[in-house]
Amino acid sequence: MKSITQRLRQLLWWQKTAAVLLTILVVVLLFTRLRSTSTDQPAYQTVQVEQKDLLRTLSVTGSVAMGSQFGVSSSVTGVVEEIYVKNGDEVKTGQALFKVRSTATAQEKASAYAAYQNALNSQRTAEYNKSSLDISMWQKQQSVLSAQNNVNEMESNLDNYTDLERQTIYSARVQAEKDYALAEQRYIEADSSITAASASLNSALLAYQATQNATITAPTAGVIANMSIQEGDAVTASNTSTTSNGTTSNSTTAMYVTNFSDVVMKAAVNEVDLPDIEIDQKATITIDAFPDQTFVGTVTRIDRIGVNSSGVVSFNVYITLLSPPAEVGSGMTASAVVQLDLRQNVLSVSSAAIQSADDQQMVRVLKEDGSVESRAVETGLVTDTETEVTSGLQAGETIITGTTVPSTANATTGQSTSAFSTTGRGGFGGSGGGGTMIRMAR
Repeated sequence: MKSITQRLRQLLWWQKTAAVLLTILVVVLLFTRLRSTSTDQPAYQTVQVEQKDLLRTLSVTGSVAMGSQFGVSSSVTGVVEEIYVKNGDEVKTGQALFKVRSTATAQEKASAYAAYQNALNSQRTAEYNKSSLDISMWQKQQSVLSAQNNVNEMESNLDNYTDLERQTIYSARVQAEKDYALAEQRYIEADSSITAASASLNSALLAYQATQNATITAPTAGVIANMSIQEGDAVTASNTSTTSNGTTSNSTTAMYVTNFSDVVMKAAVNEVDLPDIEIDQKATITIDAFPDQTFVGTVTRIDRIGVNSSGVVSFNVYITLLSPPAEVGSGMTASAVVQLDLRQNVLSVSSAAIQSADDQQMVRVLKEDGSVESRAVETGLVTDTETEVTSGLQAGETIITGTTVPSTANATTGQSTSAFSTTGRGGFGGSGGGGTMIRMAR
């Protein structure tokens, strides 16, 4: 049997062991609680209010085109006999480009000439009819004046006229006015007849000329490009020049006369963005063929007739390059950044810091003592990432853009929330700027 002394010693040993274990457990629990308390506090993501230049831009894509580009076709159906120019040649307005020998038969030439003479006679007849209608109209006007004089004379001596005479005089004036109105209408319509006759005459003349040998000349000064004919080629008559603005021709273009110093970028702008585009806005242009270069341009033309493609409406905008590369070619792929609006030396913050509350723009300001203040501001220009602040802030102030809840013992990652999230402490609807303490994210 153990002695009483041994039993007391054994009991004291277990008490000491239990006390040590209890102390360790308390320390661990306190450490865990303190660690959880310190790490569960949110960390704010912040930015500084800066004074800087803000630029709002619009990116567009398109292709290079020549501002002055005319496609030249033959005005005669026949065979190319001589060519006087080659690609790269500079030409002046009216300079001979190539000669075409007509392949029209004698019968075709005679028929075309007869049609031209008939059209010429029709125009002369239309002009003569107008002259006759002009004479008739003024005669009718004189009849109106005479009828009005009869009415005036009658009304000054009504007692001298019977009721029948009065009615006859009034009726004569009404009829004279109707006759004059009809004559005037016919005279006005005569212009339409002359216009139609002139159009027919021009068409007949061109058809007749298409049966004759001809020398084709340059419609404007420029440089010859994309020549597609050679001596002996057959060509079809056409009197429509194709230009860079989309005018078409019903025959193959023989060559282009282009002004390579007038280079534009043609870009398609969505209808939503079109109201922001204005003439003389600056742009920075890149061309895929020159990846290491950028070019400066200016908006010089805006189309007002849209193009609908699969339900998307866009408008062509033309940006003139101020110093285009010498090797530029029409049709090259290009992109541009158009400067829509520039504000110089203004207060700016990240757009992520701006929120709306009750139709008011608000930000959260992190003060030097660690407290958070909700403040109303007025804003101006908005870019893709930044917003101009016109009142409510000063340069150098710290603005909260978001809140990050750090990881705890039971989580592996943090969570970011909006600057105006109500998660945690200090959000809108709480104590406002009443001294909420935070840990700043660095």
